[in-house]
Amino acid sequence: MRIVVTGAAGFLGSRVTQGLRDRGHDVIAVDRLGVAAGAEPIARVDLAHAALGEVFAGAEAVVHLAGAFAVDAVSLDGATADLDLALRVLDHAAAAGARHALVLSTAMVYGAWPTNPVPLTEDAPVRALPRAETWPTEEIWVDQAG
Repeated sequence: MRIVVTGAAGFLGSRVTQGLRDRGHDVIAVDRLGVAAGAEPIARVDLAHAALGEVFAGAEAVVHLAGAFAVDAVSLDGATADLDLALRVLDHAAAAGARHALVLSTAMVYGAWPTNPVPLTEDAPVRALPRAETWPTEEIWVDQAG
C-alpha cells in the first residue's frame, strides 16, 4: 500500500515510517525538516504552504503525525494552525483518492479535570483544554470520511 506519513522525522513519525517500510509498504515520508534518523530518505515539504498534489499522488492512505511549526504550544493560535494543517493534509489525501487516514491525537482531548472517570476510557466525555480543543474535530473528520 502507498502511504504518506507526515511528520516522518519526528520521534513517532520515524518509527511509524520504518515499521510500515519493514512490512513492505511504499512509504512517502515527508517532514518540514527533511532529515531522517534512518537510512531511508524523507522529503522536505512545508505542508502548510507547498503544493501537495505530487506528494499525495497515488496515495492509498495517510498517517498524519505533523503539527504546526513555530507556534506557542499552549495557545489557541497553535491549535488553529494544527487544525488548518490537518484539514489541508486530509483534503489533499482525499483528492488523491486515499481511502484510509490515521490522525495523531492525545488524551488531552478529555482535559485534565478532577471529575474525569478513573480509569479514563474513550467513552469519557470530550472536554478538551484550550490547546487540545481542535483535536476532536480532526478525529470527527476522519470518522465521517468513512
